[in-house]
This record gives sequence, C-alpha cells and structure tokens, in this order.
Amino acid sequence: MKIGDLVKLIIDDCDGTGTNTPILTDEVFFVLGITSTQVGDEDVLVQCVSDSTYFECDATNFWIV
Repeated sequence: MKIGDLVKLIIDDCDGTGTNTPILTDEVFFVLGITSTQVGDEDVLVQCVSDSTYFECDATNFWIV
C-alpha cells in the first residue's frame, strides 16, 4: 500500500465460502498518509471519496482496489 492508493475497509476477514475472500465496505477511501508505529505496524490515514471524512487505523484493515 502506498500514498494515493484507493482502498476499501475490510469488515470481515472471510466471506464464509472457504476462499478466504474478505468482505469489504461499499465506500472507497483514498490513502493520504502512512506512518510506522513503535511496534513495526503501519497506520494509514484515509479519506472517504464520497463525503471527505477521514480517519486513521491499522493498514491491515484495508484492501487495495
């Protein structure tokens, strides 16, 4: 993942079909920034494309579209 990517938020890590395909939100987010945490994880700052709201959370919660 890099700044400028379009991503969707993962709301469940498996769709129940046995393919391990994640269930994603309908909303698309734009990656504004990426920061590394003290324990080596990455947090991303994202902005919602449809309404311009933004928030930051762990990068593993997103799927690149």
